[in-house]
Amino acid sequence: LRSLFKIFTRKKDSEVISHSDELLNAEQLMKEGKLGDSLKEIEKLERKGELREEDRVGCSILKSSIFTSMGEEEKGLQLAEQALEMGRKLEAKERCIDANIAKADALYRLGRLENALKAIEEAESILETIPEKESTDFAEREAYLKHLEGTICWALGKLTLALEHLESSLKIREKLGNKKYI
Repeated sequence: LRSLFKIFTRKKDSEVISHSDELLNAEQLMKEGKLGDSLKEIEKLERKGELREEDRVGCSILKSSIFTSMGEEEKGLQLAEQALEMGRKLEAKERCIDANIAKADALYRLGRLENALKAIEEAESILETIPEKESTDFAEREAYLKHLEGTICWALGKLTLALEHLESSLKIREKLGNKKYI
């Protein structure tokens, strides 16, 4: 989510999105487990109508994650698929990666493991096309994808493959010094 927040506050065409405090508040509420309050903050921001299309995609991705975390996986899946479609139209690769991550998470929780793997594969293939993927944000995405892929492979009984993906995720997170997920 930190990478999504950075995108919202990034300068583009000499314009700064002025909603950073609201997004930071929504993110903090999510971290505190106050998912309903976080959702209200995001929806309030969307109603203002001042967001760029790419930022609307980001809001949909965040909402997808919230609904999935709240146990409303079908709604989370629907939002992730909408965000993915909008991201494709905008040719926003980062948004497509994040939408596929949200989609894969919802599908995993719904027990649609093979479809979740397809969403992960799409995210990974997009990630491979980004030249500046050396950044921490992309490494965090890659680590999350590898972890989710490993978890799904484990659930499918593909234990050797699961171990490979989980070890790959661990190596990335160790390199990043991300002790929370090590």
